[in-house]
Order: sequence, then C-alpha cells, then structure tokens
Amino acid sequence: MASEGVSFLLEKVNGLLKHYIDLIGNAEDELLGLKSDLDTLKSFLADAAGKPNKGEVFRRAERKMREVIYQVEDTLDTCLTASAAKAKKNPIRRLALPSYSLAKEVKSLRESKVKEIIQIAYGELGKMLIGGGSGSTGEDSGTTVTE
Repeated sequence: MASEGVSFLLEKVNGLLKHYIDLIGNAEDELLGLKSDLDTLKSFLADAAGKPNKGEVFRRAERKMREVIYQVEDTLDTCLTASAAKAKKNPIRRLALPSYSLAKEVKSLRESKVKEIIQIAYGELGKMLIGGGSGSTGEDSGTTVTE
C-alpha cells in the first residue's frame, strides 16, 4: 500500500534532516518541502483508508505514488552516497561540500512528480471520496492518471 511507502520515505527524510545535516547542506529547504508534501500525501491516504468504493482511479494513483516514492528514495540514496564519498576524500572540508545536486534533484522530483500526485489526490480522488462515488473514471475533471 502507498501509505507505508510514504511513511517510510518520511522517516528517511526526517533522518536525513536530523543526522546528516553535514551532507545535505543547502538541500535542507528542499527536503523540508518534500517532507511537507509527504505529510500531505500521508494525510490524504489516512483519510482515504476508511472510504468504501475507491475505484480504479484510486488504485492507479496509489501505484503511481509507489513509483514516485521509489524514484525519490533512489535519488536521495544516490546523491547522499556521492556526498559521503566526497566528504570521505576530504574530511576537513566536509561541511563546505556543495550538495547542489541533492537540492536540484529533490526540487525537480517535487515539481515534476510529487506535486502531480498531490494534485491527483486532492483533485479527482478528493471529489470521489467526498462524493462517495466509485471513482472509476477521471472523465469529469480531465484528470488523467497514467501508469
């Protein structure tokens, strides 16, 4: 289920912000933004958990959420591994090492993927859950969920 993936990624981001501040440098603002986005998704999924008849739109959106979560996790791991390797080579300059790549990658993922998921969740799916409909199509609003 997507909610476990969101929770796991939230824990990872919180851990980065708490324990690896020396490696994330100027990416802190983007990670805080990602944390906020993930909190929004987690809240939506918690609200949706008790609703009956979620329909195919919801299931496709959950699959897309999982894909995005994996992509964000892989990006964080890749950037942090690169930052740690640079820090190991030059421990004296560890705090001065740029983390531009991490900030840039997180910002890109938030803008291109995570915000899209939030829009889907609170757009078509929000209407479906509030209205109690089945949500089997996204034709009314023009929102499309692609796999």
